Amino acid sequence: MNQSMTDMIQAFPDLLLQAEELCRSISFPSVQVDKIVLFGMGGSAIGGDLLKALAERTFHLPIHVVRNEEVPSYVNDKTLALIVSYSGNTEETLHAFETAVQKKHAKPILFSTGGILKEKALAHRLPYLEIPGGLMPRAALPYTFIPLIFALNKSVGFPDQTEAIHESIIILKGLREEISKASKNHDAHRLAKALRDKIPMIYSGTPAFAPAARRWKCQMNENAKQPAAFGVFPEATHNDIVGYTHPLPVHKSLGCIILRDVDESAKVKQRLEFTKKAMEKAGSQVHEVFSKGKSFLSRLLFLCYYGDFVSLFLAEEKDVDPVGIQVIDELKAELSGANR
Repeated sequence: MNQSMTDMIQAFPDLLLQAEELCRSISFPSVQVDKIVLFGMGGSAIGGDLLKALAERTFHLPIHVVRNEEVPSYVNDKTLALIVSYSGNTEETLHAFETAVQKKHAKPILFSTGGILKEKALAHRLPYLEIPGGLMPRAALPYTFIPLIFALNKSVGFPDQTEAIHESIIILKGLREEISKASKNHDAHRLAKALRDKIPMIYSGTPAFAPAARRWKCQMNENAKQPAAFGVFPEATHNDIVGYTHPLPVHKSLGCIILRDVDESAKVKQRLEFTKKAMEKAGSQVHEVFSKGKSFLSRLLFLCYYGDFVSLFLAEEKDVDPVGIQVIDELKAELSGANR
């Protein structure tokens, strides 16, 4: 891995464009299905979350994301199975492929940089897209998300997102330039500094932005080596909010981040403002990040990208390597030994 995490995060908008260019000429057969299920783990599954959020606003078929080797009982021959593994060797995803496609006869499209998944695709002549390698899976989100949109457009008539993708690239390049020019004075740097000794509690102001909140949480874990949690409104007002009823010593260790939408309704705004006051009254820090852009896709990706930068800057604040994931490698080695 020659690239630094800084380089990989900086490249995000450029990779979006490259992913779109990669997909312009792809051709997948049209299929008749009644649902779509994406199988993936870790960074390879985040694209599925974004796809699901986008589909819930634009498409008639339900999309499910399965982060597990266990295949749900509803998977059958009327299921389009998107099998995503950046390395092509993810154990849980390969196991899910065997069950979903080879036993339950789901209609598959496979995505990887190579590995065993590519071998299976070629051996069984299955629809497959090889995506560029050389990145950490969590930094390869453009390649594990944009191709899903194009694949569904070809196979099941998913609405064209070209205009929204282009707007997203412009918005994200703008954020990158803004952060670069501001240097250490940007709000993303200030937020990372404020989170230096806190446990990040990331809240999506609306269910539509839940994938962004999850992305923040995962990036805090992997880049900043930091415990973190995420929640989603309005559900959070039925449980999480009660945890801020009385001031406790633990509240001072929490850094609450609320991801908000520029188009939120008056009721949503009232709900979030009330919760913000409750959190502050309990002794927790509260920070807000607002989306940017006209299309839903650009606003969702803006929030994801903003979180990528905050996680990177938090790693710098803590003086930790944002690339290394030693404990995951140790777990894989232990599991490999146990399976011999």
